[in-house]
Amino acid sequence: MKELCSSGKIEDAALMHYVIKGINDRQENKTILYGCKNLFEFKEKLKVYEVIKSDYAKSKAVFDKTKARYDSNPRFNSFDKLKPKQEHDDRFNSKNESANKVKSSGGFERMKYNNFESRKSKFCFNCGDPNHISRFCVHKDKGFKCFECGTFGHKASECDKTKSKPEVATLDVKFKPKLDNKVTIEDISVNSLIDTGSQATLLRKSVFDKLNICKLYPLNLSLSGFGKCKVNPLGYFKGNIKIDDFKCNADIYVVENNVMSYDVIVGMNVLMQGETVINEDGIVIKEKFQRIEEVDSLSVLPIDVIPNEVELNIGPDVPNIFKDKVQQSILNYVPHKTKTTNVELNILVKSNEPISHQPRRLPFSEKKIVQTQVAEWLEQGIVEPCSSEYSSPVVIVRKKDGTPRVCIDYRKLNKVVVKDRFPLPLIEDILDRLQGSRVFSTIDLKNAFFHVDVNKDSRKYTSFVTHEGQYQFLKVPFGLCNSPAVFQRYINTIFRPLINDGIVLPYLDDIIILSSSFEEGIERVERVLSIASEYGLEINFNKSHFLKKRIEFLGHVVEDGKIFPSTLKTKAVLNFPEPANLKQIHSFLGLTGYFRKFIPKYSTIARPLSDLLKKDRKFKFGEEERISFNQLKLMLAEKPVLRIYNPNYETELHTDASLEGYGAILMQKSPDDRNFHPTYYMSKKTTDAEKKYSSYELEALAVIEAVKKFRVYLLGIPFKIVTDCSALEKTMQKKDLVTRVARWALLLEEFDYVIEHRSGTRMTHVDALSRSPINIFCISFDNILPRLKSAQDNDNEIKAIKELLRISAYENYCDRNGILYKFVEGKELLVVPDSMQTEIIRNAHERGHTGVKYTEKHLQDYYYIPKLRQKVEKIISNCVHCILINQKRGKKEGLLHPLQKEDTPLHTYHIDHLGPLESTNKNYKYVLAIIDAFTKFIWIYPTKSTTSAEVIAKLEIQKAVFGSPFQIISDRGTAFTSGDFADYCAKEEIKHHAITTGLPRANGQIERINQTIISVLSKLSLENPNKWYKFTNELQQTINSTYQRSIDTTPFELLFGTKMNIGGLDKLKEMVEAEFQANFEAQREELRKHAKQQIFKIQEENRKTYNLRRREP
Repeated sequence: MKELCSSGKIEDAALMHYVIKGINDRQENKTILYGCKNLFEFKEKLKVYEVIKSDYAKSKAVFDKTKARYDSNPRFNSFDKLKPKQEHDDRFNSKNESANKVKSSGGFERMKYNNFESRKSKFCFNCGDPNHISRFCVHKDKGFKCFECGTFGHKASECDKTKSKPEVATLDVKFKPKLDNKVTIEDISVNSLIDTGSQATLLRKSVFDKLNICKLYPLNLSLSGFGKCKVNPLGYFKGNIKIDDFKCNADIYVVENNVMSYDVIVGMNVLMQGETVINEDGIVIKEKFQRIEEVDSLSVLPIDVIPNEVELNIGPDVPNIFKDKVQQSILNYVPHKTKTTNVELNILVKSNEPISHQPRRLPFSEKKIVQTQVAEWLEQGIVEPCSSEYSSPVVIVRKKDGTPRVCIDYRKLNKVVVKDRFPLPLIEDILDRLQGSRVFSTIDLKNAFFHVDVNKDSRKYTSFVTHEGQYQFLKVPFGLCNSPAVFQRYINTIFRPLINDGIVLPYLDDIIILSSSFEEGIERVERVLSIASEYGLEINFNKSHFLKKRIEFLGHVVEDGKIFPSTLKTKAVLNFPEPANLKQIHSFLGLTGYFRKFIPKYSTIARPLSDLLKKDRKFKFGEEERISFNQLKLMLAEKPVLRIYNPNYETELHTDASLEGYGAILMQKSPDDRNFHPTYYMSKKTTDAEKKYSSYELEALAVIEAVKKFRVYLLGIPFKIVTDCSALEKTMQKKDLVTRVARWALLLEEFDYVIEHRSGTRMTHVDALSRSPINIFCISFDNILPRLKSAQDNDNEIKAIKELLRISAYENYCDRNGILYKFVEGKELLVVPDSMQTEIIRNAHERGHTGVKYTEKHLQDYYYIPKLRQKVEKIISNCVHCILINQKRGKKEGLLHPLQKEDTPLHTYHIDHLGPLESTNKNYKYVLAIIDAFTKFIWIYPTKSTTSAEVIAKLEIQKAVFGSPFQIISDRGTAFTSGDFADYCAKEEIKHHAITTGLPRANGQIERINQTIISVLSKLSLENPNKWYKFTNELQQTINSTYQRSIDTTPFELLFGTKMNIGGLDKLKEMVEAEFQANFEAQREELRKHAKQQIFKIQEENRKTYNLRRREP
C-alpha cells in the first residue's frame, strides 16, 4: 500500500477498492472487507479475513500441505522425493512456521527437512529409527510402520486417520477464537462449530440416526454456503439444544455426512435466542437480558437458507415481525396434493380430418435436447407414449438468454379447435374491490398449465412426434389456444370460497390477495398457501410479491384506498421528444391527427405546428409552437381521447416499426360513439442487435413486444392486429421459420387474434411512436436494480421526492415500481442515490479505463447523477490502474501544421508500429496500427517483428476486403523505407509519404491513437502482461464503435452507414433492404459532408490549442 501511495495522491477508498479487487477469491467471500472508513480499519478486517480463510482451509484447499510419503522401496532413496511439498497463497503474507511442525493425533512428530538432511545417511524406512537401516530392522515381521499414527501394519498413505483428518497448514495471526463449544442435542454430545454467519443450524445424518426421533419434515429449500455452493437438506426437525449452560429449542436441518466435517453447525436461529459474543477466549452464550461484556464480534462461514433459491419480494414498509412470518410461511410451504377439481381440458374440433406432421429433421445437438426434455416429462407424468392419428411437430426455440426450449407447434391444430370463451370479470368490479383494500400480495405459479389435467378423450389432439416416437400430453401443454381459458377456470374453482369472500382476485395468471392491514395480509397469505398446498400448486416465490401497499393493475394504480390511472399507459405520448425538424413535426401531427375528431378545436390548437409545414416557411420551434405541442400531448393522454380498457369491447392492436424503434397503440371501440379510442400507448427504441433485423422481422418484433406488454389485456379475448407489413401474416403461417421468428410465432399461439394489413398512410399514428421512441434501458451488470431501489429507499432526499410525487407531479421526476427516474433532454434516467454513485461511476470507468469525457457520456445515457463531471474526474484521478500506467508529459517544442485531408473513406492510411511490448507465448512483441484518415477507422494487428514483410502481409489482408489506399503516411522506420515496401507501393499505385525524422507529430493521427492503444492494452493486461495480444480485437472494436468528436459520430458508422453490434464480433450487418437503400445513401452522404466540416473545425481548434502551449523552434 505504501508503494501505491507513493505513486500519487490516492484516496483511501480507491486504494481499498484496488486491493480487494486484486484478491483472487469469490466476491461473496470478500464482502467482509467492505464498509471500512479508513486504512486502519481495513487492515483489521484483512486480519479477520485471514482467520476465516484459515478456519475453512479444509474445504477450500487454500493451504494444502502435501504429506511426505515413506516407503522401503529403493526408488524412494532419493532425498528430493521425500521432501514435503508446501503451497503458499501470495495474498497472505502471514508466517507459516506453525505448518512446518505439525503433530499427528498419534503423537508421532514429523521430521523437519533440516533434521532429516543431517541423518539421511542412516535411516530405517521400515520403522523410522535413525540408528539403523531397514535391512537390519527387528520389526520387519510387523510390516511397515505408519509415520502418521505410529502403529505397524500399514503405510502413512493408507492410514485411516490421514483420510478422515487431512492435515492443513494454518496462519500465524494475532488471535484465533475457539469456535467449538460443548454442545448436546437431545442429550447426545456432539462436536460443533458456532457460526454467527449461518442462518440455519445443520446436523449430520449419522448423528440424527442416533436420536430417538420418528421422522424428518420435508423441505422445499436449498442451503448456500461459503463460495455459494448449494446443498439440499434431507429435512428438518424441532430439537432441544444445549450449549454449555444455555438451552433452547430450534429447527435443525439434517444434511448428508460429506457436507461438513463437524457433527453440528450452530447457526443464528439458535444464537439469536440468547446473548452471543465472540472474543479471544472463544464463544460466550447466555440467556437474554444477562449483562455480558461487549467485545468486537467476528463473522465466519455464512450459510443462508434459500427457499427454492428465492429472493423474496416484500413491501419496503413491512415491519420485520411480519417479514419473518412471510418467510416462515414460505419455508413451511410444501405442495402435497390431497384434493382435486373436476376441471379438465376438453378439446373440440371443427373438422374430423386429422392433422398430422412428420417429425422435423433436427441437428444432433437439438435431438439430445428433445430427448432429455421428453424423458423429464415422462418421469414427471406430463406426457405418455401414444399412437394418435393427430401429431404436431416439435421445434427448438432459444430464449433471450440463449438457453433452448422445447415447444410444440400447434398452429395448424389451433385453427380447427373450437375456442373456449371463459368470461372475464368486469373491470369496474375488479377496481372496486382493489380500491377497498390497503395491502396486496400476488402469487405466481410455476409451470401453471401443467397443474391441469387433459381429458382422456382429448389427449390424442395434443400428440406430438419426435425422432424417437410419438407422445401425448396428460397435462395442459403450452401453445394450445384454449390453455389460458381452462387454467383460469381451474384457478377460479380452487379459490372459489376465497373469491366469494373478497379475499382473492384471480385474473388470468395473476392471483391477487387483498387485505386491509399487514396482520390481515399475513393471515390471508397463510390461508391461500394452505389451499394451494392441498391442491399441489407449485409456486414461483421469486416472482411473487407480498404485503405491498401499491399495486398496478390493468392500467391503474391502487394505493392507500385511492385509484388513479397509471402514467405508463400515456408515457409514450407524454415523453414524445420535442421536434427538431420538419420531418418530426410531420410525424407528430400524424399521431395527433389520427384522433383529431376526439379533440375539440384541433385545427386551432395545432395551427402553429401545421404552419411550419408550409412551403418556404423557415423552421423555428419557438414558444408558440412549444405550447401547441405540449397541449396536444396532454389531450392525447386524457379524455375524451384516452379511454379505460374494457374486455367486453371490440379490441385492436395497431403496431409499426422502423430502424429507430417500434410503437403500438391498444385501441377499443366505444359503445358511446362507435369509434375506436386508444387505451394504452407503447414506444421503445431498437437495440443495436435489433437494428440488424430485416423489415418483416422488425414488424414482427413490434407485434410481439406489444402483445407481451398488453398481455393482461389481450389474453382470453379475440382481437385484431393491424400492421402496415403485408408479409407479416404470410410469414406467421410458414411451415419453416427462422429460429427467432419461430419463437415469436409460438408465443402468439395462446392468443385469439387475426392480422389485418393497412397501408402506411393509414398508420401514421403508430408510425410516429416508432420513429420517436422512448429510451428504455435495462440495467444488467451486477443485477443493480434491486440494490438501487433499496439504496433509494434509504436516501432522505429521494424519499422526499417520492413523497411529493404521491401528491402531485414534481418537476421531471416519476416513480415507477418504487424506483425514481428523472427525464433529462427526452431521456428517462435512473436517479442514483449518494451511496451508490461511486460504485456506478467506477464500474463505467473500469469497462475500458476510458477518460473523463467518454465515461461521462456513457453514464449520461442511463443515470442521473448531480455534478457528474466533477465526480467522474475525482474517481478517475484516484484510479490506481490509470495512475500506474499513465505518464506525465512535459511541454515540447514545435507547432502543429495539419495535413490536407481528402473527403473520401479509405483514401489515406496512417500506419505505424508500437513496441516492443511484453513478449508473448506466440512471440508477439509489436502492434501494427493502421487508421483511415477520413473515417478514423482503425485496424490493430499484433506482430512478431517490424519487418516490411509483415507490414505487406497485413496490407494484403486489408486489400482483400477494402482494396488498396491511394496514400500511406508513415514514419521512416526500416519497414517503410525498405525496397520491398517501395516496390509494393509502386505495384499497388500507392503514394507513400514518409514524415520527417524526429517529428512524430507530423503523423499525428496515428501517434495520438498509439497512446490510446498502449495505455488501454497495458491496463487490460496489468495482471497478466504477456497476454496483451488477446485484447487487440476487443480494443479495435471499442475504438471503432466509440463516438469521436472530430467526426461527430463513430468511425464504424461513418464508414459503413450503420451502427456496430457491440455485443460481439459478429459479421457486419447486411445492407438494409431495398426499400431503405435510397435513405441509406442520403444519410451516408450527409454524414460525410458533416464529418468533413467537423474535421476542418477540430483541426483549427487543435492548431490554436496546441500552439498556445508551444514556441517557435
